[in-house]
Amino acid sequence: MLPGFRLVLALEYWQTVSLSSFGSPTGTPSQTPPDTTLLGPSCVQPSTETLLQAFWGILESTRSAIIASLNALYTDFQTEIDDLEVTINGSDGFIRGRYVVGATERVTGRRFTHTGKGIAHFRHNGCSWQLVSYQY
Repeated sequence: MLPGFRLVLALEYWQTVSLSSFGSPTGTPSQTPPDTTLLGPSCVQPSTETLLQAFWGILESTRSAIIASLNALYTDFQTEIDDLEVTINGSDGFIRGRYVVGATERVTGRRFTHTGKGIAHFRHNGCSWQLVSYQY
């Protein structure tokens, strides 16, 4: 477990949620899929590719912010995401996967690593994917 590393994730980017079952998300979409026949020039169609682009963009910006805020305390940051499963149901998109995060404490040289499974829920607003919620 990463004491300082997890604290920053909890405060800025993640919420601690126990995943007792890693099955399908519960609940139903609160809106019908938008009409995307007249998309503007900056709009993208909902697809697996555009959903993954949104996911990786959020992941990289989050990773960069964490490293910037913890670089004085930790080094050798590790982020691995694999076994991704992408599901699109109307305007809702879900990405499930396994993760490994880690860092080495500068003062002691101790290595901290945390692994687990997570899910990110996105909703397409007619032009782009927006992150709705996430659990890990």
